[in-house]
Amino acid sequence: MGEPWSFNKYLVALKRVERSSDVKNLVFDRTDFWIQLHDLPIGCLNVRVAKDVIWIAGVVVGMDAGSDEYEESYLMRVRVGIDVIKLLCKGRKIVLRSGEENWVNFKYKRLPSVCYWCGRLTHHDKDCLDGLRRRGS
Repeated sequence: MGEPWSFNKYLVALKRVERSSDVKNLVFDRTDFWIQLHDLPIGCLNVRVAKDVIWIAGVVVGMDAGSDEYEESYLMRVRVGIDVIKLLCKGRKIVLRSGEENWVNFKYKRLPSVCYWCGRLTHHDKDCLDGLRRRGS
């Protein structure tokens, strides 16, 4: 429950394993993060909408304890299992019933070092091949 873990601002992915697991076949590709959903319209501050919006970032693991309605608040928190190999999702565009488009910002809690060139958690910007190519041109 204490995820994400980090050392020297780098992500440390841990995994619960069985005694019979083969070490060579273990893949450390998922970590759970709390993600805050910001800028949701007041009428959309409920669990169903939050799950519909956040699935793009990963698998929903849990929600803030409390009621299904968050109308007293301006944000929602969702616990999401993130595939650390993929790019981090910064937010999502939603379309309201009125047809109006709205951008929902995702803010990750306790986010370790992120490569700002490519948006991945697996390395730092100074080690990014995309960044090295762009800097050279």
